[in-house]
Amino acid sequence: MKPLIAVDVDPAIPAAYLRYRKGEVDRTVEVTADCSVAVDVDDAGVPLGIEILNFDDPDVVDAARSYAREHDLAFPRDLSGVLATWR
Repeated sequence: MKPLIAVDVDPAIPAAYLRYRKGEVDRTVEVTADCSVAVDVDDAGVPLGIEILNFDDPDVVDAARSYAREHDLAFPRDLSGVLATWR
Protein backbone atom coordinates (compact mmCIF):
# COMPACT_ATOMS: atom_id res chain seq x y z
CA MET A 1 0.00 0.00 0.00
CA LYS A 2 1.34 3.42 -0.97
CA PRO A 3 1.50 5.74 2.08
CA LEU A 4 0.61 9.40 2.21
CA ILE A 5 3.56 11.81 2.00
CA ALA A 6 1.61 15.03 2.62
CA VAL A 7 -1.83 16.45 3.24
CA ASP A 8 -2.67 19.99 2.13
CA VAL A 9 -5.83 21.56 3.53
CA ASP A 10 -7.85 24.66 2.66
CA PRO A 11 -10.55 24.80 5.33
CA ALA A 12 -12.23 27.80 3.69
CA ILE A 13 -13.46 25.70 0.75
CA PRO A 14 -13.26 23.01 2.52
CA ALA A 15 -10.79 21.03 0.42
CA ALA A 16 -7.94 18.61 1.00
CA TYR A 17 -5.22 17.17 -1.21
CA LEU A 18 -3.77 13.80 -0.23
CA ARG A 19 -0.33 13.47 -1.84
CA TYR A 20 1.13 10.01 -2.48
CA ARG A 21 3.96 10.64 -4.92
CA LYS A 22 5.93 13.55 -6.28
CA GLY A 23 5.83 13.95 -10.01
CA GLU A 24 4.44 15.92 -12.90
CA VAL A 25 0.67 15.83 -13.34
CA ASP A 26 -0.27 14.62 -16.82
CA ARG A 27 -4.03 14.81 -16.32
CA THR A 28 -6.74 14.91 -13.71
CA VAL A 29 -9.30 12.12 -13.54
CA GLU A 30 -12.73 12.93 -12.13
CA VAL A 31 -13.81 10.22 -9.70
CA THR A 32 -17.25 11.67 -8.96
CA ALA A 33 -19.69 13.21 -11.42
CA ASP A 34 -19.79 16.48 -9.47
CA CYS A 35 -15.95 16.73 -9.43
CA SER A 36 -15.86 16.64 -5.62
CA VAL A 37 -13.19 13.92 -5.86
CA ALA A 38 -10.50 14.05 -8.52
CA VAL A 39 -7.15 12.31 -8.93
CA ASP A 40 -3.99 13.72 -10.45
CA VAL A 41 -2.06 11.07 -12.40
CA ASP A 42 1.29 11.07 -14.17
CA ASP A 43 1.86 10.13 -17.82
CA ALA A 44 1.86 6.43 -16.89
CA GLY A 45 -1.53 6.77 -15.17
CA VAL A 46 -0.03 6.40 -11.68
CA PRO A 47 -1.97 8.38 -9.03
CA LEU A 48 -0.01 11.27 -7.53
CA GLY A 49 -2.71 12.66 -5.28
CA ILE A 50 -6.40 12.80 -4.49
CA GLU A 51 -8.23 16.12 -4.30
CA ILE A 52 -11.30 16.15 -2.07
CA LEU A 53 -13.70 19.10 -2.21
CA ASN A 54 -16.27 19.43 0.57
CA PHE A 55 -14.40 16.98 2.79
CA ASP A 56 -17.04 17.44 5.48
CA ASP A 57 -19.53 15.47 3.33
CA PRO A 58 -19.38 11.76 4.29
CA ASP A 59 -20.41 10.64 0.79
CA VAL A 60 -17.53 12.57 -0.76
CA VAL A 61 -15.06 11.06 1.71
CA ASP A 62 -16.47 7.58 1.01
CA ALA A 63 -15.93 8.09 -2.76
CA ALA A 64 -12.32 9.15 -2.15
CA ARG A 65 -11.75 6.25 0.25
CA SER A 66 -13.14 3.76 -2.30
CA TYR A 67 -10.82 5.08 -5.01
CA ALA A 68 -7.85 4.82 -2.66
CA ARG A 69 -8.74 1.26 -1.70
CA GLU A 70 -9.14 0.20 -5.35
CA HIS A 71 -5.69 1.64 -6.18
CA ASP A 72 -3.86 0.38 -3.08
CA LEU A 73 -3.38 3.87 -1.63
CA ALA A 74 -3.39 4.50 2.10
CA PHE A 75 -6.36 6.51 3.32
CA PRO A 76 -6.87 7.86 6.84
CA ARG A 77 -9.40 5.93 8.88
CA ASP A 78 -10.62 9.23 10.34
CA LEU A 79 -10.09 11.92 7.72
CA SER A 80 -11.51 14.67 9.91
CA GLY A 81 -9.01 13.82 12.65
CA VAL A 82 -6.11 13.85 10.20
CA LEU A 83 -7.23 17.18 8.74
CA ALA A 84 -7.40 18.71 12.21
CA THR A 85 -3.79 17.61 12.75
CA TRP A 86 -2.57 19.04 9.43
CA ARG A 87 -4.37 22.42 9.60
